[in-house]
Amino acid sequence: MEEDILNDVKNLHDSNIEFVLVFAGAGGRAIDRILSIPGSSKTVLEIIIPYSNNSLDDFLGLKPEKYVSPETAELMAKKAYDRALKLKFNDNSNILGVSITATLPTYYNKKGEIKSYIAIYHSMGLIKYEINFQNQSLSRNYYENIISNCVIKAINDFYNNRQSLESKDININKKEYGSYFESLSNNHLKSILIDINGEIINNFLKPSAIISGSFNPLHKGHIELYKFSKTLFSSDVFFEISIPNVDKSNLLEKDLNLRVSQFKNNYPLLITNSSKFHMKSELFKETNFIIGIDTAMRLFDKKYYENNERLMHKSIMEIYNNGCKFYVAGRKYQGRFITLKDIKIDNYYKDIFFPISESEFREDITSSEIRENNLK
Repeated sequence: MEEDILNDVKNLHDSNIEFVLVFAGAGGRAIDRILSIPGSSKTVLEIIIPYSNNSLDDFLGLKPEKYVSPETAELMAKKAYDRALKLKFNDNSNILGVSITATLPTYYNKKGEIKSYIAIYHSMGLIKYEINFQNQSLSRNYYENIISNCVIKAINDFYNNRQSLESKDININKKEYGSYFESLSNNHLKSILIDINGEIINNFLKPSAIISGSFNPLHKGHIELYKFSKTLFSSDVFFEISIPNVDKSNLLEKDLNLRVSQFKNNYPLLITNSSKFHMKSELFKETNFIIGIDTAMRLFDKKYYENNERLMHKSIMEIYNNGCKFYVAGRKYQGRFITLKDIKIDNYYKDIFFPISESEFREDITSSEIRENNLK
């Protein structure tokens, strides 16, 4: 068995998998075995051990209902996955968040069963393992050994697309999505980047600026705004499409694919599940949003906040606190060209709104007009 596990570790180090591991209650032997074989620096991004309850609360950002449960294992794996994305930029290797939570025999008599949960979070789904021990009276060393071996085999099974752990003692629950669209729509992923070559990247450096829209279709005005934005900011400017929309129904996958095709070979495109700017600001902190005056007006329209002014201010305050700014281009509206100075903005928020002057950028074409003309 020991030789088999060490071979699994060697296979992991030869794979393109990289992961962050987080352990609470058990898993120490797995760390020892993974690090004892040469090549672990190619595989292990980080190992986190929030051993006390307070430490785990801090890691999760909340106090779980139960510390040893499938739900807590999933939360831990998601946090580990998010951490892995921060540590590994612009790389399409298999990034995983791996967690163990367990309750084992200790120096006092414990209530409840000895059991463990393992979770593996990846871009296209989640795999959870529940390990139940038929014999509840063996040594801590025995259970630690089994759990540590199981987590190594679980990662290896993911890489090799197999299920070597399936048994009467181990329940396996898989939740997998068939596409990035499904993964985003089900809130499993928050965002992906499609680069100019059409490659999908789910771990990337945040851009300096984002131009959000439905791009139905992408037109000259969008492209000229992109070119202007590139003169304002030294690093990347991305377009962004959100699958949910505050004014319209959620995008269908076939419609999204058509819109994505407009950007290939030309411009980087973010796909997110964040329809509102306070959500976008949480994803892309300290980012600049390039918007039109019509979008700026919607930011201060209570209709988009359940007609609740307090909720509106709370949302804009979140954007402010996340260090985001808005650069606002003017637009022809109801027969006249209006700019940032034509709308009322609370003094408290004025320092996060910056005008793009008419001389710097003006394009009166709109996607709605293009669609209407195409129907004629």
